[in-house]
Order: sequence, then C-alpha cells, then structure tokens
Amino acid sequence: MTKNHELICITLGLDVLLITIVLTQSLNVFDRTILYIVFIIHAIFIYVLAYNNRIWIDIMHIAFFVYIYLFAFLITNRFLIMVFICLFIVMTVYWVVDQKCPFGRFETIPVIHNLLNNYPNYIIWLIPVVPFGILVYKLINDSYKDVDFFPRPKVQVKLPLNRQ
Repeated sequence: MTKNHELICITLGLDVLLITIVLTQSLNVFDRTILYIVFIIHAIFIYVLAYNNRIWIDIMHIAFFVYIYLFAFLITNRFLIMVFICLFIVMTVYWVVDQKCPFGRFETIPVIHNLLNNYPNYIIWLIPVVPFGILVYKLINDSYKDVDFFPRPKVQVKLPLNRQ
C-alpha cells in the first residue's frame, strides 16, 4: 500500500468518525460549520491523493496545517476534540516513523520549502505542540467542569451560641 493510499484510508476513517459525531452529537453552529469545512477539505484531499497531483497535495498540506491549527483553538465539542487529538497522534507517529511529514516537504511551493529548510528540525517538530496542548487542555477542562473539587458539606451544623 502506498503512502497516498494510507492517507486516503486514514482520511476516510476520520470522516466516518466525524459523520458519527454529526449524527449523534448536539453540535453548536460553529462546530457544525467547522465539520462541513473539514468534509470539503477532505474530499479535495482524497481526490488529489488519488491522482497524485503534487502541486495540489502541497496546497492541501497547507490547508490541513491551517485547519488543524486554527480549529484547535475554536472547537468546543469534547468528541471533536478527541478526534483532533487522535489526528495529532497519528500525524506524529508518521513523522517519527518516516522522519518527515507524510505529505512531503512542499517541493512544488519553493517559498514554503525554503522557509522550512532554513529552520532546524526541532523548530518544525514544535509547531504541532501548541494546538495539541490547547486540545488536551480543553479536553481536561471540559472533563472536570462538572466536578466540584471543594464540595460544601451537605449537612449544616449549627453551633450553639455561647451565652453568658
């Protein structure tokens, strides 16, 4: 199986999860709009992967970067947050295994290619840390919003007044 076929399978699997979220969750208008934008980006992405169009793969690479980065700040649904966290984990595993991004290195877009080649690899590796950290923070914060860490006693004890 080629890298493009793997990416198509991952994208389709991600879309199945996202469709399940759309059908089972009560999403706000903003989260629902984000999902529709993601579906459009994924449809284009699958098309360009299937035809191995390097210019459009690099353009979709930029679109992926923008949407994953931007939407990490904007999504609120806990299931969407978990899907995005999983996407970051899969992306990181690809980077570790291949020692590069699975989409490539922007060979067809010289400006971005040169920009990325001028920075050390550890800078490039730190780029996903910010949105990943935001997503994890949101998930933890959302998971504990209903937990009262300092509960008030249910029974109030009335102390007798000291009369002298």
